[in-house]
Parts: sequence; structure tokens; C-alpha cells
Amino acid sequence: MKAFVRFVLVILCLFANASYALDRTGTGFYYPIGTTSFDSKCGTWLGRDTANGGCYFDGLYHVGVDMMTGSTDVDVYAIADGKVIYVDAGVDSWGTGNCALFIQHKKQGGNDFIAVYGHLACSTIPSLNSDVLAGHSIGKTGRYDIGGIHLHFAIHDGPWDNMAKSGWGRMSNSKWPSTNTLTDPIAFIRNNSPFNSGPSIRLCAQISANRKVCWDTKNSVDKRCESGSDWTILDNQSKWRYPATQSVCSSTGCYRSTSVLDFFMRPAYAAAIDGCASQETGTGYGGSGPYPTPADPEEYGSPSSSDLPKLVTAGTSSSAPNLEASVDIEKDKEPDSNAYVRVGDLYCGVRAKNTTSVSIGSFKNKCILYDGKKAGNDPPVTLDSKTVDGLGGGDKETTHHAFTIRDPGYYTLYGCVNTGSSPPKEKSISDNCDTKTFQAYSIPDVYVQRLSLQGGTEFLPGSTVTIVADFGNTGDDFHAGKNRRMTVTAELSGCVSSRMMDTTDIDEDVLRHGDNDRTKSFSFMLPLAATGICTVTVIADPEGELLQTPNKEENRGNNRKSITFQVTEPTPPAPQVPVISVTNVTFINGSHVYTTEKKDISIEVKNSGNAASLPMTGRMFYTPIAGGQDTSIGTFSIGAIPAGGTTTGIIPEVLFAGSGEMTTTVCFDSIPKCWDGGNVYVDTVQSPPGGEDEDGSTIMRLYRGMMQ
Repeated sequence: MKAFVRFVLVILCLFANASYALDRTGTGFYYPIGTTSFDSKCGTWLGRDTANGGCYFDGLYHVGVDMMTGSTDVDVYAIADGKVIYVDAGVDSWGTGNCALFIQHKKQGGNDFIAVYGHLACSTIPSLNSDVLAGHSIGKTGRYDIGGIHLHFAIHDGPWDNMAKSGWGRMSNSKWPSTNTLTDPIAFIRNNSPFNSGPSIRLCAQISANRKVCWDTKNSVDKRCESGSDWTILDNQSKWRYPATQSVCSSTGCYRSTSVLDFFMRPAYAAAIDGCASQETGTGYGGSGPYPTPADPEEYGSPSSSDLPKLVTAGTSSSAPNLEASVDIEKDKEPDSNAYVRVGDLYCGVRAKNTTSVSIGSFKNKCILYDGKKAGNDPPVTLDSKTVDGLGGGDKETTHHAFTIRDPGYYTLYGCVNTGSSPPKEKSISDNCDTKTFQAYSIPDVYVQRLSLQGGTEFLPGSTVTIVADFGNTGDDFHAGKNRRMTVTAELSGCVSSRMMDTTDIDEDVLRHGDNDRTKSFSFMLPLAATGICTVTVIADPEGELLQTPNKEENRGNNRKSITFQVTEPTPPAPQVPVISVTNVTFINGSHVYTTEKKDISIEVKNSGNAASLPMTGRMFYTPIAGGQDTSIGTFSIGAIPAGGTTTGIIPEVLFAGSGEMTTTVCFDSIPKCWDGGNVYVDTVQSPPGGEDEDGSTIMRLYRGMMQ
């Protein structure tokens, strides 16, 4: 009968496994949504907008391939073994609560390439630096209302350093036909083969009866086993890792990803598993050893038994009662079965159970808290002792020891029953103490409080722009891992194509619960091509550190704030030209001249410009006020005049003709402008030396006298 049941289950598992098989390309890559049948709608590779014969968003074209899933919570699979090297949580790009995973894979020959898996629910993805296995789920599709729920899939054929750091989904039509360092992802996985590193881990391992960890090699030729002490088990629900030599976990706490078929075909390996477990294994891709180095090794330590103090000194007697201790982490004095609690006010629950029928008198319980983040190196905190008035045979009672945790991370509670200076005797004290390791997670709420511009609101291209940003945290304290960081960035857009201009870290000690007005400055040079209105958007945690264990930020809507400023055109420099003017004309010995008198004329010329003038030739003429022809007085030459300088030209020994009042004019051959040189009065007869001019009657008398 047992054999028949086993046969039926095997057949059922064969059908179950067949129905859930993932599609692969002929070259060995997995399709990222597990099937070759998918609809891209308008999100095809280099899909255009309606103005260019497609149906994509107006003014844009698509770089990547969209794979419509129609609903959220659809599994997305790694196309090959790889490592998570970047997580982008940009709301504008991927949707609220969604992220994009950037996984570094290798193709045949060992060359790196980067695959982008976009619009995944951030809460379902692996953390930064995690290794991923080919064909294993790396997250689930998140809600995305623009164009429908889908996976955005893109590939950069090369290393991360050479990949564009933005524009992984849409590009402006002005950039056509640039692929922004990306390539057609479907053509890529169909025309290339994944890297085969040889006998590395392909399936989740199993714990054998003698506590050995066994797994299939990639070619499934044989099964390999080694000591469980070299491996760790990942509890899928609590996210705790345990040595494989310990009891694994309860069936509600984790899972085993081998099939039921494998259970029946290899009972020697599977029958002794103490529950169900997921074995987190290396991929042969990114490091030595079967298990990758944790992203944050400081978090996994807990005090060793040799570090724990001896708290129980009770004497023993074969006729005495016996107490058994168990320790729980409690929230509101209720045990948390997942050992996964939010930071805040907590309790160490120390339960004493009398395992005999003999009553025991009053005794004390004690609990000590160890900071697991630093493997017990921080001083432990001894909590208040609690008294149990006594226990009858078979009775049990829990004492609750209060403490508060602000920092998320890993901690260990060490609790003992029947402690104190005069404890009652017991049959044995070997089980009077217990430990409980737990993880405290936080829900931070980091926000950008305000932005301000230094130096005004108008800037020239090429000038330095400084943005001062204030940050706050209305949620819990957060913990940025030892090998990770929480960053804030400043992104520039509007006046140029979008780009990150500056980034800085925020340390966890700087931004605790209730903090605000924590200031960071960003400085960058405004690109020379910038024009118009610039927008600077400051983003807190663009890499999603606050979504990584042990942080669980829920409100991401206040993680960014923008400020605008105007790019002004630089004032053109004043032209370097001379500016010539005639500032004074002087008739030597006065402006009353006689036709028989030779006059020297001085012309003062000034250069009020910002450049030296060239040598010039000027000319001067006079015109009767009563009307008549212009008459040339003569020409003069002047040399170059320096900027701001003055010089003088001379026209010597000028003889005037005619009579009466004349206007004079000065001109230069090289300048289309003339200047008034003042008036001059011309007489035909010169006055007697030292005498006054005579009137007309006097002149006539003198003339008649000369004729007689």
C-alpha cells in the first residue's frame, strides 16, 4: 500500500513539475517571466510614438522590451546566475513601491553583461549584493497604472562601468536612434549562451540524516555532500540564518524548494529533515566557497556560549524539582513566533516550566540583552530581575523583562530561571538557561524637508550651483549596513538632459527618529549647454537602502523635493573700438581774422573708446553764414590715439577769403561724422597797429585823401 501511495504521488509530482516548467531559449537563458509567450503592446524594442509610426508615448521611444503580466504578484525569474549590483527605486521611473533590479550576469566566455528587471515590487526583491540563481524568482511584478502591469526587461552588453546611469526605459525623440548603451534583450538571450562555471550549485540543498548538506551539480551527474557546519540555512519567513547543524525550523517558518518527487526518489536525504527549509547557496559566480560573503557581515554575529555568564548557582539533589527555561522576544508581552519585531519597547519573556511533580519555592528570573550587530562586542545590557513566587508540579510561568531598542539589527536574549544569591535546589540546572536571537526591523520615514539656493536664482552656464538641503526622519532609526550606505543625490533636469550632478552619504547616527534640519550641501558646475529653466531634484535614498533589511520604509512619497532656477545668457563683452570726437578748435590769436592774415588752427581730438585708434587725416572747411559755397581751409594728420587719450592736429598759416561771419566744420576721411569747429569773423582790411577798427565813413575819408 505504501509503495502504491508513493507511486501515485510521484506521478502527481511529475504532472505538477511539468505544468510549472520555465521556458528557456535554445541557448540556455531563462525567459524572465518564465514563458516565451508574452505581449509587449507598445513597449517593443525601440518602439516609436504615433508620430513615427508606433503607439508609444508621444515624444518618446522605448529602449527595452515590456512583458505584460496582467496582474501584480507575478514571479519574475533570473535569466542566469548572477549578482544584484544596483537597485533603483525611482518612483517616476518604476511606480510607487516599485524598483528595478540590476543584475550582473556572465555570458559564455566569462564577459559581464547587465540585465534590468523593472517595475518589481520593492518588498519582494533580493537585497544589494545578493547572489541569484538561474530560473529562481527574484521578485514579483508591482502595480503600475501607466500602460499596464508588466516587467520592463533591458540588457547592457558589457560591464556596469560602461552602462548609462539613467534612461533605462524611455528616451526623448531628440535622442533617436541612440540605444543609450542598451541592446535588444530578447535577441540577446536568444543569440548568446549563459556562462557555465562547471559544477556549481543549481538546486536548493537538503539536510541529510547525519547532518550533511547535499546538492545536485549543474550537469546532474552526481550528488555531492559535505559537513553541514560549512553551510547556513535561511529561514524564508524570519530571514534568519542558522548553522545547518542546528534544528532547522518549523514548517510554518520556511520552505524547501526541492520537489516532492525528489523527496520520494531520494528518501535517504530528505526523510530526516526536521521541517522544511530553503538552502541559500552560492552560484559559483561571485566568490569562493559554497556560501557568498554576506553583504553586511556585522549583522550575523551572536555571543558564543563561552561569552555567556553563569547566572545559575543552585545546588542539585535527585529529589528536588527541576526547571526548564525558554526565552522569547515579546511585543506587548506576547511572544513573536517569527523573532522579527519592530524597534521600540519590547520584552524578554523568560518562561520557567517545572518538569517534575515536586513543587518549588520562590525564585528569580534574569535576562541579558546582547547587541548582535557587533557579535556581542558591545557591553550587554542586564535587564531587571523578576520574581516567581513558586511553581507546582508541571506548572509554568513567564516573567516579562522590559527593554527598548532604537537601532534595527540583530540581537540575542539570554535568559535564565532560578537565579539569585540563594536559589532553591533543583534536580539539574543544565536546562535553566536559553537564548533567543531575533531581528529588530525599523520603519524609517526619511524626508526632504526644504531646499534653498545659494547665490540667487539666476546662474550663468559654467558657474557653480550650490543647493542646501535639509532632511528629517519622522519614523524609526535606520541601519545602513557595514558594506552599504544611505545616499542622497541631486539630479538636474529641464535645462539639460536629466543627469545626476552630486551625491553624498547620510550616516545613520545623523538622522535618527525625530531629527530634522539635518543639512547636506550639493555643489556642481552648471553645464555649458544649459539653457532656460533648470530643476534640481534632491532624492533621499535613491538606491533603496531604506527598503533593505533591517529597514522597511513604507512612505517613499516624501523622499524627494525640487527647486528651480533660471539660466541666464552671459552679458556679451563690450566691443573693443575707438570712439573719436573733436573736443576743441582753436584759432591762434583769436577768431577775428583778416584776409591778409595767416592763421594757425589747432584741432583737439579725443578717443573715449576702449581701443586705440588708427592714424587719421582730417580736413576743415568754412561756410558763410549768409550763404555760399564751402571753402576748404586745409588738412591735418594725427597719429594713433590710445584708449582714453587726446591729441592735437595743426593746420598752419591759413588764409581766409571773403568777408563776414563764417561757420567751420572738421571731418575725418575714415569717420562718417563731422564736428562743428565754431564761428570765425573775416575782415578784408587789417586794423592799424594798436588802433580800433574804424567805421565805414572813416575809411572812405582816408581813401579820398589818398586820391587828391
